Amino acid sequence: MMLTLCVLLIAIGTKAQKQVVSIEGEIESILLKPQMERVSKLNELLARIPTQLKDVNATTKNYWVSYTHYKIGLYHLASDKEQANKSFEKALKTLQAIEEPNSENLALEGTITSTQISVQSDKAWSLSQKASKKFQQSLELNAKNPRTHLGLGKSDFYKPSEYGGGEKVDAHLKKALQYYKEEELNKKAPSWGKDEVYYFLSAFYSREQSFRDAKFYNSLGLKEFPKNELLLAQKEQLN
Repeated sequence: MMLTLCVLLIAIGTKAQKQVVSIEGEIESILLKPQMERVSKLNELLARIPTQLKDVNATTKNYWVSYTHYKIGLYHLASDKEQANKSFEKALKTLQAIEEPNSENLALEGTITSTQISVQSDKAWSLSQKASKKFQQSLELNAKNPRTHLGLGKSDFYKPSEYGGGEKVDAHLKKALQYYKEEELNKKAPSWGKDEVYYFLSAFYSREQSFRDAKFYNSLGLKEFPKNELLLAQKEQLN
């Protein structure tokens, strides 16, 4: 009886993980579509997530609903900051409904909070502090979470140098790259963010006038993500 129950639990867990991997894959596929189609497709996906993740717990469902809102917010960021912030607020509200957040929940919350600085510059200091707290809480639960190190690296990249910014960018991003490689062996979701590591490493070294390193990380990124718009635009700037 006990063996049968264990086998059943493993089967349910495997099925749930496949559903999550499928959702993340669908999001990545949508982001490769023409820009005008992306928001509508992401909104359609939002409505389907509860059904598509039917074997997944509420915490994981909330995570992917939040992540999708975050991606919608990023799309609006360049043209409609008010709309972008509304999407970020929806994303945060969904995450904050989780009673016992895990490392991934906290890393995503830190990432979204940090991104809000782009639309609420008058609250830059408090948002930065909030994001840093979430990232530290995430590391306490999983010191090898690559998305947490990515978030910390990005935060340090944008922090003004007079406040100590830029001192830990490459350290956090290189850790993130190492942990992404370790994570890939498990083939589990979430797995997002590795393309950003290459982009920000290249951007950091370009800013430091180390163009050889900048081109190196950009080329590595394009080998893995040949259609990534940020990396392709970055390559043009570096040439």
